[in-house]
Amino acid sequence: MLENPTAIYWSIAANDDIGSCTCDLCQAIDKREGGAQGSLIHFVNRVAGKFPDKKFTTLAYLESANAPAHFRVADNVSVILSNIDAFRKNDISSEYSAATFRRQLGAWKSKAKHVFVWDYLTQFTNYLAPFPIQGTMQKSMQYLKGQGVEGVFLQGGGATYSDMAELNAYILANLAWDTDGRSEEQLTDEFIEGYYGKAAPFIKKYLDLRRNHLPGASSALSIYGNPIDNRKDFLSPEAMDQYSTLLEKAEIASEGNPLLESRIRRVGLGLDYTYLQQARFYGPHQHGIFEQDGDHWVVRPNVSRKVTQFIKDAKRLGVIELAEGGASPDAYAKEWSEIFNAGVRMNKASQASIKLKNPFDPSFPANGLETLSDSVPGYMDYSYNWLLWNGEPMDITFDFEQEKHIDTIELNFLKDVRHWIFSPKEVRISVSKNGEDFQDVLLRKLESQEEDYTVEKVRYRAVINDRVKVIRVYAEPLAKLPEWRYHPKRNALIACDEIWIN
Repeated sequence: MLENPTAIYWSIAANDDIGSCTCDLCQAIDKREGGAQGSLIHFVNRVAGKFPDKKFTTLAYLESANAPAHFRVADNVSVILSNIDAFRKNDISSEYSAATFRRQLGAWKSKAKHVFVWDYLTQFTNYLAPFPIQGTMQKSMQYLKGQGVEGVFLQGGGATYSDMAELNAYILANLAWDTDGRSEEQLTDEFIEGYYGKAAPFIKKYLDLRRNHLPGASSALSIYGNPIDNRKDFLSPEAMDQYSTLLEKAEIASEGNPLLESRIRRVGLGLDYTYLQQARFYGPHQHGIFEQDGDHWVVRPNVSRKVTQFIKDAKRLGVIELAEGGASPDAYAKEWSEIFNAGVRMNKASQASIKLKNPFDPSFPANGLETLSDSVPGYMDYSYNWLLWNGEPMDITFDFEQEKHIDTIELNFLKDVRHWIFSPKEVRISVSKNGEDFQDVLLRKLESQEEDYTVEKVRYRAVINDRVKVIRVYAEPLAKLPEWRYHPKRNALIACDEIWIN
């Protein structure tokens, strides 16, 4: 503080994760106050009391999101409450998933003189993906002001580009200054006409059409979603075609003006990215990466061209990373090169009857049970093309009804411990000629999991070279999370993308 006398606010907050002090004194406070917010506010108040002439902030986030049961927050402390768990389909005052946030806000208002809100404007797992929050921003800001919130931290894509970042910044800068002045629609029209020139009518229609396609029951706008989640509503192939037509008209209207052309192309990057991500999901099927040419599979020419153009334009137009802590355009190009080189593998598993003993996590349905046999591999994003098991073993049988010659069985498990996805504790592959008597052909046990946050695939392969009728694949997750990734309410997950039977 002595070294920075002009600073106004001083932050005392927990790190961006879970975990709090478990000593007897802190645990006693937390038990009385209803959670980790108790010891946090106790500590912050003590510091604030030592420096009554300074202003402090603290975060109400994750473990500390709820207000303390008894403590009041010191008057020289501002609480910054996060609404990270709310979907963005509707404004914060009416969005059903924001009900917890609204309750928390009311509770903090009764305990603190100064309350701020940390709000989110983009999809952090896919910065470029269309994220139609337009039409909700003014109502959200008006609600927060009406609740007595003194300030809002509005988090977008930061140094990299995210969907409609320029428009969102313009609207919210004006609303933060005056929530009840001009309407959001007026601000939108003003910006679009000034920024996109002759192409403005087509950009406006594009934004309106995105919202019009959104009302489906499945259209939950998550800041940690992906373009596959909305493939049946506002990002369906049919909707994407309509958007592309409008942006093509916008490009024609901006011809001859390099600045406007670049601005239109920035908008188009989001559609191209969505198309490419969805193509990964569809694989060798309609709308996918590959098509059949005679007796072999080839990359669809339009996919190859789109990848090349997307990478070139993304780098030219200021895209640094495609997700929070995610791939750069160059790294994304490398991923695509590997996908093209790998091609399509046919999978005999699709000829078998598949049964699960334990269901997969319905939060990540991918392509349902067919995910394990559809010849579409998973990539480094666990949220699609992977089936996840939450604290239960993956126990699967493939029944061919009659003996079939099998050469090998191969499968991958994803390791992404940042999202609590670990390598299995045990992997066992067994085969049977009659469906009753099984013989192990692979057994791997993992003794320990070292602290390592690298996202990678862990591969297993069993050589069979025999005729079998039934195959059983069993994978057991860790019984408990390792200490270095402890979470009181989570289990160790396992994720499998495809079980290749060759």
